[in-house]
Amino acid sequence: MPYKKSALADELKTAANAALKLKSVEGRPNAAIDRAIKEELRWLQDPLKLANQVRATLEKGNEEKALALVRAASKSMTCIVAWNHILDHYMAQGKTKVAQKLYNEVE
Repeated sequence: MPYKKSALADELKTAANAALKLKSVEGRPNAAIDRAIKEELRWLQDPLKLANQVRATLEKGNEEKALALVRAASKSMTCIVAWNHILDHYMAQGKTKVAQKLYNEVE
């Protein structure tokens, strides 16, 4: 994929990762995180690409970013495979209550 090697893609990824380190007091993503996620979703219009990105993000241990990506993408497209990656990740870690809560969110 050509955009993965571009300087813009590197900048967007850096901005998204930096924004994800910021947290609001309530634990909800703040405006900077929302903007970074929306910017990343511009490049992930295909559900398969989204699912692959979510899996890679989970493998890096960034569960919050993966959840934010899928929640934002769910508003505009069907992303069942991405949700399945998240559920599988939590089940593999033995976090069944979290997985069940997220499953109910998908329904």
